[in-house]
This record gives sequence, structure tokens and C-alpha cells, in this order.
Amino acid sequence: MTVKGEYIRRTLLDESNRWLKNQNTVLATKLCTRTGRLVNERSMSVSEQGEMSATMTYQHTIEERFLDMRVLRYGSKLVRRARKIHTRFAYGHYESIASRLMYGLTDDVVAEIKQQLTD
Repeated sequence: MTVKGEYIRRTLLDESNRWLKNQNTVLATKLCTRTGRLVNERSMSVSEQGEMSATMTYQHTIEERFLDMRVLRYGSKLVRRARKIHTRFAYGHYESIASRLMYGLTDDVVAEIKQQLTD
């Protein structure tokens, strides 16, 4: 594996763990769950696609997305009471991943990865 490929894999693993940790915090405060299915049936995986690419996959229940788009009807009025538990995290972490991949591979990081790959 190349140094760049290893950096991409590590970055995606780190961001996926951060995503789930941050989302767990928000889910605990915004939702009163009885079964815990919304939290327990989520998963993140990072798979390598070659020497210099990897894919991060997020699997969740469909209810998570619907809670994010929640709209209530009061007579003829539509009231949006979205719980920011899905889209907010997706776009926030996409931006973080992009900036880390563009600017995070410094000479120090390259040297550290090379040392760890040779050990």
C-alpha cells in the first residue's frame, strides 16, 4: 500500500468514528428511544478500492432520514420540526474529510506513515 492510500484509509476511519460518536451524542439528547434500534443498527465501513482510493459507507435505518425531514400538519399549516440527526452530520463531515484529504498530508505525516509501514 502506498503512503497516500494509507493516509486516505486512516482519515476515513478516523472521520467515520468521529461521525458516529458525535451523532450518538445528539441522538441521546434529541430522541427518546425505546428500542435503541436507531442507534444500534447504524454502521460505518471503510473499504479499499485500490492503492490510492478508499470508500466510506454509512448504513442506517430509513427512519433516521425521515426524522431528519419531519413535517407536521396543523390544519392548513405545515410546520417543519426537523431533528438535525442525518443531513447535518453528512455534510459537516464531508467538508471535514475533504479538507483533511486536501491539506492534511504533510511531510511529517508522510514520514510517520512510512515508519509505521516499515515496522
